[in-house]
Amino acid sequence: MLRVFRLIVLSLLLCAGSQARDEAPTPTIATIEIYVEDVFEDNGRTSDVWPYRAANRLHIKTRESIIRQELLFAVGDSLDMEAVAQTERNLRALPFLRRAEIESIPLADGRVLLRVTTSDAWSTLPEFRVAKVGNEWVWAAGASETNLFGLGKQLRLLYDSGLDRDKTFVFYRDPRTFGSRVTSRVLLSSASDGHRVNLSATRPFFSIGTLWSFHAAFEDFDRLDPLFQDGERIAQLRHYSRRGEFHAARALKRNPTNAVRLHLAYVSSEDDIAEGENVRRFGLLQVGVSSVVHRFLKLTHIHQFERIEDFNLGNVASAFFGISTPALGGEDLTSYSFFLGERRGLKLPGVGFVLGDISWRARYRNDRIENGILHARANVVQKLSLRKLILAKADFLYGTELDPEVQFRLGAESGLRGYPVRQFNGNRSLLISLEGRWFLTDNIGQLVSVGIAGFFDSGFAWPRGQPMRLSDMHSDIGLSLLLGANRVSASTPGIRIDFAYALDPIDGRSRWLLSAGSRIGF
Repeated sequence: MLRVFRLIVLSLLLCAGSQARDEAPTPTIATIEIYVEDVFEDNGRTSDVWPYRAANRLHIKTRESIIRQELLFAVGDSLDMEAVAQTERNLRALPFLRRAEIESIPLADGRVLLRVTTSDAWSTLPEFRVAKVGNEWVWAAGASETNLFGLGKQLRLLYDSGLDRDKTFVFYRDPRTFGSRVTSRVLLSSASDGHRVNLSATRPFFSIGTLWSFHAAFEDFDRLDPLFQDGERIAQLRHYSRRGEFHAARALKRNPTNAVRLHLAYVSSEDDIAEGENVRRFGLLQVGVSSVVHRFLKLTHIHQFERIEDFNLGNVASAFFGISTPALGGEDLTSYSFFLGERRGLKLPGVGFVLGDISWRARYRNDRIENGILHARANVVQKLSLRKLILAKADFLYGTELDPEVQFRLGAESGLRGYPVRQFNGNRSLLISLEGRWFLTDNIGQLVSVGIAGFFDSGFAWPRGQPMRLSDMHSDIGLSLLLGANRVSASTPGIRIDFAYALDPIDGRSRWLLSAGSRIGF
């Protein structure tokens, strides 16, 4: 009995000690140090190679104040590791930084020092790109600056000869308008088939604890929307559009890893297709709710070589309902809009994950469902070692009573790499891809990273009225060369050259197809 009593007392003491440890005060932040490294600087050491030293002298480093304004914590705050992790993610998302890390260092008095280290990428770039996308050549020429005067602002001037049209545009983005959390964007474009104006201002949910956000935008364009059949352009629809929108959202519930948010929006839009043959005008009042869970994985050598990428495996779900009436500025008959979406991740044994995403959007008008689009996709990543991995994806689209300018297209430009651009077109499509990657080496001469890949694709887009049969799927195999330049551009993942062979050839087309461009992502 005495032995049992001693065991009980010992257990209570251990529990009390554990509780005392659990209730230990959270350390406070004593000081915050900011270190901004230049393009050719690592761990405080500048490159010994004179061209790189000259490049550092020419480059305007990011100002410390720009890094400091991104911090979600301050001196005197209790240490919040979610705020630290989210600050890292926000910094890594900036297009002019190639690296961002925050180190917590305990001090003798029980407080902590937070050391924020960032590394710049070269931000001033003349742009001249030539790419072969399947059987089509595209090119662009211009210049861009992603860190204007070290203030984080972007300016881009470009002439782009693309798959659908040639266009000249100027783009400006200020992520901290007048020092606030508001991101403003301006895009002005003159194209071979029309024009485009896009203006927006956004205050995002920059952390899981953000209380509110808003988005306001205006867009006006006219263009020719091409229609394809068997890879050939068979028609084009003149499309005039004007759209204004305002969205506001507020968090109803917040805790360290998840949030529930209420959304309210008003959208005014008018689309004129084919010179008045199809006119749609909506004054849409929309309400919705979303739930966001943060469960991030931090990995390298997935899509961007040595650059850290953040993947959220937490559940993200949203539901929206909208109504358009004449009193709200819509057309004479009342219509409704719907959106349902969910994304969820699953961690795999070892280093890997599955990320699934499904959504459905539609409107109810003229006593029927219109422009209904079901989109389901899944991505699988499984690392075999630090530099070797297997990727797989499936992407499925199903359309119901689509608008006349909407087509689902498959070809070299959309992931079916052994077939000409826009070869398959319809109102339903399925694409399945498998790829093995081997990142051979990082930062050769501090400039270029090199990798190789082997891939298999299979897909098809079914025209309206044709039954869906898996036997219709067309497949290809191929090899890829992957190139990255993390110090030169943090905003572009890299360049890939694909050499593909069609297993199910198209009459009159070569089985072999070479594509070269900047889509290293998967």
